[in-house]
Amino acid sequence: MRHILVTGGAGFNNFEMITTGNYIRGCKQAHLANSVHTSFFGYPMFGTFNVQTKMDIEKFNPIIISPDGCHRYYHVRIDNKYDAWVWRRGGSQMLETTWELVSKEPLPDNLKNGIMKLEVLET
Repeated sequence: MRHILVTGGAGFNNFEMITTGNYIRGCKQAHLANSVHTSFFGYPMFGTFNVQTKMDIEKFNPIIISPDGCHRYYHVRIDNKYDAWVWRRGGSQMLETTWELVSKEPLPDNLKNGIMKLEVLET
């Protein structure tokens, strides 16, 4: 399956790229290592780790888009320390301000307590 890689874009120049968020419990359907993402990244990703923010992620251009547009990924950095990807699926009922994060390594449990800083990255 071919994927479209998009770097940069007009969306990044028009919006603040840093926000804060809090962990929220999902519906307990996340997987420890999810193979759904393997075709996009070359390996399974851990998640999802849900974060409630005040920022609509879809105001930005995704970095990775599936050919059918169903899967979109936005690169983010958490607390200037952890890299993750906001995963948006076509038809998702999740609010655009609720970010489903997937990552190469499991995100630490201490992020579930308190406020985290989230930065949307161009690449």
